[in-house]
Amino acid sequence: AHYFNGADAFVGKINQAMATFRGVRIESLGAKIVFDAVIDEKGNIGNFTSSDTFDEKLSRDIISRLEYLPQLLPATYDTKPAKEKRRITFYFNNYSYNYRYEFLKVIPPGEDSK
Repeated sequence: AHYFNGADAFVGKINQAMATFRGVRIESLGAKIVFDAVIDEKGNIGNFTSSDTFDEKLSRDIISRLEYLPQLLPATYDTKPAKEKRRITFYFNNYSYNYRYEFLKVIPPGEDSK
């Protein structure tokens, strides 16, 4: 899957979604929260989960922002639109954060996304 305007534009969309989050104070060194999601065959990003227990409220707040990311051009498998897993990891360090996102495996049409 990819954003029609390119990776840099998609990073801008993530930054935009997280803009109101900048004032959150996290007094932790080296904490991280990992979010997994599924991009469906239409390019919608959803089904966010996090198995981290660092801060459940913070996890829910981040998910509520990530759910508004724009639609992507879906991945394909054998020339057919397919689901794809995605991971976004947030790293927290003394009142600031950064993140890294990565695309994981493409799920063949008809297979479960788990």
